[in-house]
Amino acid sequence: LLEQNTSPAEPEWKWVAEEKAKELLNVKSRSMMQELRDNGEVRFSQPRKRIILYDRDSINDYLERHAKETF
Repeated sequence: LLEQNTSPAEPEWKWVAEEKAKELLNVKSRSMMQELRDNGEVRFSQPRKRIILYDRDSINDYLERHAKETF
């Protein structure tokens, strides 16, 4: 949502790594990502102990829920 991906070499995956999720959400800290997970704000998957992936659709939904309408 922040920028359109126009590069055919980089597809938009359903699951994104934490760094990409932080970029999409404009979040700087891992603790904020933990808070979003703890509060059920964004959907995530943990296929291995130290790997956490975030659902791109839930990130977009989160941004839409917090969007403000213009006047």
